[in-house]
Amino acid sequence: MYLRRFSLDDAVAYAKAYSDVTVMKFIGDGTWVRPAEEVHEVIAEYQKTYVSHPDLGYWAIIDRDSDQLIGDAGLSPLIQTGEIEVGYLLRKDFWGKGLATELVGALLKHAIESLGIAQVVAVIDPRNLNSIAVVKKCGMREGEPGVYHNRDSLKYLFP
Repeated sequence: MYLRRFSLDDAVAYAKAYSDVTVMKFIGDGTWVRPAEEVHEVIAEYQKTYVSHPDLGYWAIIDRDSDQLIGDAGLSPLIQTGEIEVGYLLRKDFWGKGLATELVGALLKHAIESLGIAQVVAVIDPRNLNSIAVVKKCGMREGEPGVYHNRDSLKYLFP
């Protein structure tokens, strides 16, 4: 897989993940499921970030074998604290293949080594055991819980 900037042409493909209730269950406050026509707005926000913060934002994940858009991943300021947060979303048919661990690991390395970010956080719903396992595999450690994205969350820190 590889990452690239989103274009508005990605909306239909991106909606395959963004409109799946199972995929979106733990994203944001759990109500972020969006139909294809609203995904344009999400992509437009990502594109604004590319201008204001060129090294941050969410990027389209593309499967190298099929050239399909399969989700998003990136680094962005956590609204409540300004800390840099790592996040990702994958289409359900790409779960369980180790891609999330590969993505998070690469983003953490990029944040620390290339961008000089001193610490990266991940905020995760305590019921999202799969994402907790991913960040732990990537060397993140549990910090203080809190309310992030309008829900009780666990915070993980790297390094």
